[in-house]
Amino acid sequence: MVVALLASAQNLVLTNPPPAYVGLAWDAEPASNNIALYKLYWGVASRTYTNSLPFTNNTGTVSNLIRGVTYYFGATAVNTNGLESTNFSNEVSTNSPVPPPPPTVLRLINGN
Repeated sequence: MVVALLASAQNLVLTNPPPAYVGLAWDAEPASNNIALYKLYWGVASRTYTNSLPFTNNTGTVSNLIRGVTYYFGATAVNTNGLESTNFSNEVSTNSPVPPPPPTVLRLINGN
């Protein structure tokens, strides 16, 4: 039996700048699509996702990101029958910034 494709999660946007984590949000699918969950995918190459997590709402946080690496994110929807959309949302990317170097410590030495 062929089942119609689920509409993919749309308009994925970054919601905060990432130190070593990133928060994402996407438009929820209409209730008539019987969406059970969303799967958030990410990886270090565009459209080559190596990781995924399920979320039951339309926001998610990915942690343990390596600083200084650019990550790419996409999402899909999964219906109550367990069928996942074959179309990904639009892709977003972000570079997890490298932390600034520690401040230089000055020591005062009394030269009397």
